[in-house]
Amino acid sequence: MELSVEKSGQPRRSLPDGLSFDHVRRYIDRRDPDMQAIEDAIAAGDAKTLREITHKLKGNAALYGLGDFGMAAARVLAAVEAKDWMAVDSGFREMQSLLGRAKRELMARPEIGSVVPPPPPSPAL
Repeated sequence: MELSVEKSGQPRRSLPDGLSFDHVRRYIDRRDPDMQAIEDAIAAGDAKTLREITHKLKGNAALYGLGDFGMAAARVLAAVEAKDWMAVDSGFREMQSLLGRAKRELMARPEIGSVVPPPPPSPAL
């Protein structure tokens, strides 16, 4: 999510046109299986799976305002191509960190993270 500044001088998060924060939340939630698959592929030395997943994430993360996450995926992809497994591992840790930060920032938004549950139903008389 890119940082922009309101007229008041306070930072606010902005999204690409046509997206809601709910779209971004769903995108982020759906990355958990990808991140697990990357971790498994690193452990197995599976370059093919790493290429497929990081290429996908590199391409679609920016569409959801997560350009830094996409760039980290691109660095992992480049490290896979270079067969630099130390860089693959450190790049993956960066991806985990960025995704975690995006989750925390998203959940801190009042309209998403502070949803007040409805009151319990009134007892029948």
